[in-house]
Amino acid sequence: MTDAAIGQRLRIETATGETIEGILYAFDHVTHSLVLQMTNTTRNSHPHVYDIRIIRETFVRSWSLLGPGGDLKAAPAPSHVNLQEQRKKEAKEIREAKRKITMIGSGVSEYAQNLFYALSKTMNCQWKNKDIVVMDAVLIREPYSTENCTTLPGVSDETLHRVRKVVEGESRKIVQ
Repeated sequence: MTDAAIGQRLRIETATGETIEGILYAFDHVTHSLVLQMTNTTRNSHPHVYDIRIIRETFVRSWSLLGPGGDLKAAPAPSHVNLQEQRKKEAKEIREAKRKITMIGSGVSEYAQNLFYALSKTMNCQWKNKDIVVMDAVLIREPYSTENCTTLPGVSDETLHRVRKVVEGESRKIVQ
């Protein structure tokens, strides 16, 4: 198949014996594939809408040239891509992925990870080795119960009480 046949009407017989007619729209030399523009086969179709069929050259048993194709339609021009917007989206996705990675505890139990996820929905949490630090104020150590919640220096008991209450409630949900 040569590029000179582009725009010509072809009849192709496939390796399975199927006969296909269409206009050669393109030939890809890398994949050795023909691209045929064919009459639209859907009902109630628009007159300027065509089917496209891609056929590997090795799948073609024989082909014959039927003449000029006539109404070969050009591919639409690619739309504009705002690279600056795409870079912003990419940077945002990278930040989000890094944030999600920091939410995964290393070497912690499934219970601890689930407790962390539950706490992080309403409070700022981070891992410090195997300990959970909540709001930079309360440290929760293994086995992650209310008795293992301690305040960091300079933090009020009110904050500790609030975190313990949330840990107690979330622990009940996780265990169920």
